[in-house]
Amino acid sequence: MTAPWLDPELVAQGREPMHAVARAPGLSLDGTWRFQLLDRPDAAVGGAWRAIEVPGCWTMQETPDKPWYTNVVMPFEGEPPHVPEHNPTGVYEREFELPDEWRGKRVVLHVGAAESVVLVALNGRLVGVGKDSHLASEFDLRPYLRTGSNSLRLTVVKWSDATFIEDQDQWWHGGITRSVFLYATEPIHLGDVAVTAGLADDGTTGTLEVEVHISGVEGTLEEGWLVEARMADPDLTLTGRPAAWARPIGAQEPHRRSIVRRHELYGDEGMGELSDAWAGLWPLLQPARAGSVRLRAEIADVEPWSAEVPRLYQLEVILRRPDGTVADRAPVRAGFRRVEVVGRDLLINGERVLMRGVNRHDFDPATGRVVSADAMRADLAAMKRHGFNAVRTSHYPNDPAFLDLTDELGLFVIDEADIESHAFQSTLCDDPRYLAQWVS
Repeated sequence: MTAPWLDPELVAQGREPMHAVARAPGLSLDGTWRFQLLDRPDAAVGGAWRAIEVPGCWTMQETPDKPWYTNVVMPFEGEPPHVPEHNPTGVYEREFELPDEWRGKRVVLHVGAAESVVLVALNGRLVGVGKDSHLASEFDLRPYLRTGSNSLRLTVVKWSDATFIEDQDQWWHGGITRSVFLYATEPIHLGDVAVTAGLADDGTTGTLEVEVHISGVEGTLEEGWLVEARMADPDLTLTGRPAAWARPIGAQEPHRRSIVRRHELYGDEGMGELSDAWAGLWPLLQPARAGSVRLRAEIADVEPWSAEVPRLYQLEVILRRPDGTVADRAPVRAGFRRVEVVGRDLLINGERVLMRGVNRHDFDPATGRVVSADAMRADLAAMKRHGFNAVRTSHYPNDPAFLDLTDELGLFVIDEADIESHAFQSTLCDDPRYLAQWVS
């Protein structure tokens, strides 16, 4: 079996699907952990433990492995996906006990970020693997939990096959760089929530689209489950039933929708512009994802979001059981805005906008890649004071808390993926072994 830090075709193992549901820490695991730094990932764990802070870079906490900077060239020699035999590996351990009220629930471990590969073990059993130094990895712990005290080990490997993709103009660190916590949900829960808040042609009517996916269903879902989207100001409640899980294949008739009805879209010649039938046929051509709900509404007289007046509306998405009780809920802040490109101009809410932006690393001179919410807010406030209205997340996804702050304070964001691959930019994108990593 190929080691996970040397397998470019492995993006993750046992990791929960990525999602945009804001989950509050039910049990924070931030603080002091037991720690030892190994010379390589396959080295034996010894008995010499020390204390270390999480989140934190071990490169900033008095270890022999120090931060260092490169640009264009890799921090070590060799061709992808091979990394040096000397490969600093941090082993983190601590215990936790679950709250009594979590019995029977789905328990999820959230690792906010780890550079560059994290291996999760609970009570001596491997739970899973996560890659990407700047995105969260989550793991369902239910099969591995035991009553009373549970022993959690996070092994973080600094150099991996993913390092070649993450090679950027940056300081290299190692460690767990964002918060670690546990949260609990019901077995059937909100798997993902996507909200799009736009403006109609009149510039004052808000258009709200909410797409919700339900997760945790085995087989079919009993009748009566309901999704609500509620907004207090203005007073608005939207409801919808999840699409069916079990649907006979014959009833979908994909060949009929996509081929036989093509003439209804493009006319008898199969060419030309879309016909007026498109609006009615679109829901048939794009059937709802099983377990999903799409809600839409128009709201009169909304105050648009702009960089100058960053007006946000509070929305809550609620999943209700057939008996009406709440199974899950998720808060979302949404700003209504209209984004267009007309000719060579970018229009926001119908007005021409010029981007005055800065590049920003998720970085602190004292703590490395660990950045507090207060420090993020101070960065953004300084940008606003100096007349900037945009920020580029050089060169990777920033902490989600940072994006929430840009919504609140009024900045446009160019949000980058963690795929610069600076040293091998002209070849790695053609390496089929890395296809899954580029796409993810």
